[in-house]
Amino acid sequence: MALTKLNLASGVTGTLSTSNYTDNGKILQAVHYRKDADVSKSSDGVVHANINITPSSSSSKILVIISATIEGAGGTGDYAFIYLRRNISSSITTTVQIANALGYQATGGKRHTISCNSLDEPNTTSQVTYELYHDESAGGATYQYYETNYTLLEIGAWLILVL
Repeated sequence: MALTKLNLASGVTGTLSTSNYTDNGKILQAVHYRKDADVSKSSDGVVHANINITPSSSSSKILVIISATIEGAGGTGDYAFIYLRRNISSSITTTVQIANALGYQATGGKRHTISCNSLDEPNTTSQVTYELYHDESAGGATYQYYETNYTLLEIGAWLILVL
């Protein structure tokens, strides 16, 4: 398929090859991590780190899919926020809230399932690291993270023609 190239200023038209855009919208790579070791958190900190993918193109998008089971052992005033964070060259560049006030108004021992689907645009061909971050907001309860699954999908960018 070819696109018509328009030069509106001079009225000249031509053909723009799409041979460099054969991966438009395709999944270019899939990486899966399963973290089934229990992790306890009772204060702020990273739950799982080193969830990595290296995009093949700086225009690729990364679809991050997470599912986790978390149990809170606190009272009704204990709660936490859960974030997905992106790291490039050791600096946090993007934070997405996954769970807002997890455990709020729940008695101890309640199990929660959280999930996240986030489309990221890291704009790099360097390794990108994602991490799950626990932000203990009130009460200081202990949260137990059970099996957590991470899937990272690199999706080829779409060609956008701007006239």
